[in-house]
Amino acid sequence: MKTRNKPNWNEAFVSYCTPTLGGRNKSYGDIAIEFDTCVRTVERVGSRERWFERRCEVGVSKISKYLQERYDISVLIYNTLFRQWIAVLNSYDKLIENSLYGDTKMTPRDMLQFTKGLSVVTDQLLNLIPKPSYPDYEALKTTVTPEDEELLNKFIGK
Repeated sequence: MKTRNKPNWNEAFVSYCTPTLGGRNKSYGDIAIEFDTCVRTVERVGSRERWFERRCEVGVSKISKYLQERYDISVLIYNTLFRQWIAVLNSYDKLIENSLYGDTKMTPRDMLQFTKGLSVVTDQLLNLIPKPSYPDYEALKTTVTPEDEELLNKFIGK
């Protein structure tokens, strides 16, 4: 009869929580082979120490962390693009003001550059809709300053 090694159960649990290269969750049988022990022993230890439930908890916390990171990145991108959009509108406002009250005339090339710039930034903003798919939309509302909102309302004509 072959004697088996007594595995380090903490290492075995870590291995149980780590998916295979193909992305499949490991079974108790996989752990038994990896640690050269009996499947029944791994099942008893896994059941006693709640390996399956603990692996689920680890997965949920990883998913939650991933979603939070995605949300933070989306908010950063959204705020950056919104500022670029306001900057393009600002430059257009100054160009119109100079052409009306100053000696600068707006050429078709100027209009084309403005339209392209605004179109690119607007498309990028629209690609983010729906806004970051996370329930905390209040965080988005607080990132727009009253000055930005006032400036936007000025261009919209409110």
